[in-house]
Amino acid sequence: MTTGTRIRELRLNYRYRQSDLAERIGCSTQVVSNIERSVTGVSADMALKIANEFHVPAEDIMQESSVKSICLTQEEFQLLSDYRKLLSNEKKLLLDMFHLFLASKNN
Repeated sequence: MTTGTRIRELRLNYRYRQSDLAERIGCSTQVVSNIERSVTGVSADMALKIANEFHVPAEDIMQESSVKSICLTQEEFQLLSDYRKLLSNEKKLLLDMFHLFLASKNN
């Protein structure tokens, strides 16, 4: 997967138009279009802005790979951030509750 394709995938997952992303990262719509079509490359600074917008590591933006990375919504990102702040025993309790919930849904 090319860098441009990855950025387009992330943008569409967030239901952003090219103009939405451009405004959020401080560039023109044409720049976003050129990046997505691999007409122009992505600078490290631009990759960092895009990565921050979509809550993914900058390496995920720059790495050309056939492996699909996970794209988090803002809500999922917040849940993960909150989870990481918990103590280990609190994490275990939450995971146990989550697994019980999933098991009850499958029955």
